Amino acid sequence: MTYLDDLKKRRSRYDLTSELPMSEEALVDLVEVVTLEVPDAFNMQSQRVVVLTGERHRRFWQVVDEAFEGQVSADKLAGFSGAAATLWCAATLLFATDTATVEDLQSQFALYTDKFPGWARESVGMLQYAVWTALATEGVGANIQHYNPVIDKAVHEEFGVPAEWELVSQMVVGGIGSEPGEKELKPISERVVTR
Repeated sequence: MTYLDDLKKRRSRYDLTSELPMSEEALVDLVEVVTLEVPDAFNMQSQRVVVLTGERHRRFWQVVDEAFEGQVSADKLAGFSGAAATLWCAATLLFATDTATVEDLQSQFALYTDKFPGWARESVGMLQYAVWTALATEGVGANIQHYNPVIDKAVHEEFGVPAEWELVSQMVVGGIGSEPGEKELKPISERVVTR
């Protein structure tokens, strides 16, 4: 297998099962290693991840439902929380940017003040993709959701997430129930050009 093969394994998988092919400890280890290795501008290290497992994972999706006051399909939410039929296996990863870290660098490097928030967002995006790809290489399914900012206040309160951690996305993790269909792709010549 090559790195390019690993990239091709990463897909949005919505049919998740509770049969996660790694332990909670292995999942946390994977997230920690990838977080240490993902680069960012000025070595700011502003990416943050909250790993929710078991009851905390299920409670998170209840919080989402409560925040949206039932406006999100119950079937959709059940699919996410249902990925955790056992207490130790499936999880939700909350990706965030530490705005205090970003603001500290903005104060140190005035010339780049307006650039740091974008660079921080790029870095957390790279982290999401790297974690997702690493999970795929381990045979773990995942998809990314974006329920913030509607859920932000409730998540900060319910899970003790520091106020300066700005939520970016939620990654649902579980065993792979089935393979996704083919992706519809634009011609690569419209996306990559040689000059």
